[in-house]
Amino acid sequence: MLYGRTTRVLDAESLRRKETVILSAVVTLGICLGYALTRYVLLGPVPPDHIPAFVLNKAIAMASAIYLCRAAGSHYSGRDEDRQNWGRMAVHCGFLHGLITLAILSGSTYPALFAENRLSFRGETVILFGVLAAYGFWQISRYRSVVSSKRLLQVAASLVVSGHLFALGASGWAVPSDWNGGMPPISLISFVAAAAASLLFLAKGSEHHQHSKDTSSEVSHDTD
Repeated sequence: MLYGRTTRVLDAESLRRKETVILSAVVTLGICLGYALTRYVLLGPVPPDHIPAFVLNKAIAMASAIYLCRAAGSHYSGRDEDRQNWGRMAVHCGFLHGLITLAILSGSTYPALFAENRLSFRGETVILFGVLAAYGFWQISRYRSVVSSKRLLQVAASLVVSGHLFALGASGWAVPSDWNGGMPPISLISFVAAAAASLLFLAKGSEHHQHSKDTSSEVSHDTD
């Protein structure tokens, strides 16, 4: 009887945490969409006709990077359930971003990634890192092996996301005068979020490794 009551309490708490993450994620996506609309349509050269795919895709990409950072922050703080919820949000938005990008990918939509009607070296690098990131997070979602190996994948996948964003937009980050309305590029904001996620996953992994060493040392002394 007590076990059943405890289980129901835990299930209710889990549901509450999940609902909180979903609400926060929806608000975050709304803010990202508002930022993208302001930067690209209101203050930039993108016509309203491209809001349904191009502009929305920018917002989804930005939200995905922020969700990834939130997942890493939750992981670092020991909130494993929140990490899983934010991680799922990041992966779902990442896949949506990839699908929309592939659907609208062309020289007229992304001229900086093309040369003579073909993907340039930069364009192919962006695509490569994007595909590797998607594959990495897909592997993480199905990983059931050693925890340390999963942490290594988390760090590596986050770094690949950072590489994808760096290849995509780094050439324009250092010229604030070219930013629409003085607003930082979404690629720059997303890069900062992904890089922060890498550092948080790495820091947590180092902390766990040190804790394991300390525990092993204590066990060794106890058996002496």
